[in-house]
Amino acid sequence: MKWFRRLFGKKEPTKTDILDPFPPLDKERIRKSTHLIERAEIDGANEHPASTSDEETPTEQMIRKKCEERQREYMQNYDERQQWNVSRLYKIRESWGVDAVQDRLRELGDRVITEGKAAQGPITTSAGELKSLAGELHHFRRQHRLSDRTPVFQDQWTCWLIILVVLLVELTFTAFFLKESGGLPTVVALSAAYCSLNCVVPLYAANLWGRWISYQWGLFPLLKLTGWLVIIVALVLGGWLNLLVGHYRSAALELVAAEYEQYDLESLMEITEQVSNISVTAWNNFQASPFGINDVWSWLLAILGYVFFIAGLIEGFLKDDRYPEYGEKTRRYSEQREKYDTKVSELIEELQELRKKGTESIENEKRKLLDSFSHDSELRAGIYPFQRQCEHACQALRALT
Repeated sequence: MKWFRRLFGKKEPTKTDILDPFPPLDKERIRKSTHLIERAEIDGANEHPASTSDEETPTEQMIRKKCEERQREYMQNYDERQQWNVSRLYKIRESWGVDAVQDRLRELGDRVITEGKAAQGPITTSAGELKSLAGELHHFRRQHRLSDRTPVFQDQWTCWLIILVVLLVELTFTAFFLKESGGLPTVVALSAAYCSLNCVVPLYAANLWGRWISYQWGLFPLLKLTGWLVIIVALVLGGWLNLLVGHYRSAALELVAAEYEQYDLESLMEITEQVSNISVTAWNNFQASPFGINDVWSWLLAILGYVFFIAGLIEGFLKDDRYPEYGEKTRRYSEQREKYDTKVSELIEELQELRKKGTESIENEKRKLLDSFSHDSELRAGIYPFQRQCEHACQALRALT
C-alpha cells in the first residue's frame, strides 16, 4: 500500500492522522481488570469506607490511577501533535519568501545572457561577412553601371537538368545516324565523345569567355573584343566539327553500300583498310570539300548537331547572368544572407525554448507558494479544534473520577 501511495502521489499518513489521539476509557475492560463489581460488593458489605470519611478505597485508587495514566497519554499525544503542527507551520512560513522565485528569475536571466554572448561571436562574424559582400556587390554594380537591374540566372539544378536532357537527346539521335559506322560499342563510344564536345564545350566557352561581350566598350574594350572573338571562333569550330561528323557518316555509308563481289582480293584488302580508317577518309573528304556531303541523312546529322551546338552555346549564356561575375557575386551574397538568417533564427529558437523552460520552473515555484498558503490556513484551522478536543477528553476523565 505504501508503494501504491507513492505511485499515485498520495502522501504517507502520519501516526497522529491514523490513531485517535484521545481514545476514551474502555470501562468494561477496567471493570474486568480491577474486579470492580466484586470489590464494590465487599466494600459495601463491610461499609468501607465510612460515609463521612475522605479515605479512598484501593479500588477507587486503582480507578483514579487508570484515569491519570490515560490523561498523561492524552497530554503526551497533544504535545506531540502540537509540536508537529508548529514545525509544519514554521517550515511553511519559511517558504513564504520569494527568494526561490527570484533565484529562478536571476538564473534564467544569467543563462539567457550567457547563451546570447556565446552566440554573439559567430553571428557577429557572419554579419561582418554579409556586410562585406553587400559592400562588394554594391561597388560592383556602381562600377559596371548595373544599378538599374537585378541579375537574372538559372537555378543550378535546373541548369544541369537542361544540359542532361539536351545531351541525352543528342546522343540518341547521333547513335541512330551513326549505326552503320561500326558495332554497338564503337557507335556508342563515338557518339558519347562527339556529343560531349558538341554540347559541353560551347556551354563552358560561352559561360567563361563568351559573356565578355556584355562588357561596355568604355570600361573593358579588350575583354569585350575577346568575348566576340570567342563566340565567332566557337561558331566556326562548331560548324567544322559537325560537318566532319557528317563526312564521317557519309564515308561509312559508302563503304557499307559497296558491292564487294566485283572486287578482286587486292581491292578488298584496300577497302578493309578503309573501313578501319573511316575517320581518315572522312578527314580527307572534308579537306577536299567541306560542304561536299553526298547524302541527305548525313546533312541532317550535321545540321542537327549544329543546332545542339547552338543550344549549348545559348545555355552557356542563360546559365548565369549575361554580365560576367554579376550572378556569382549575387549568389554569394544571397547564400551568406541565408546563413546569417539561419543563425539568428536558431538563436531565437534556443532563447525561446530557454524562456519556456524558465517560465515553467517559475510557475512551479509559484504553485508551491500558493499550496503552502493553503496548508498554513488548514493547519491553523485544525490547531484550535484539536486543543478543544483535548480539553473535552480530559474533562471526561475528570468526570469519571
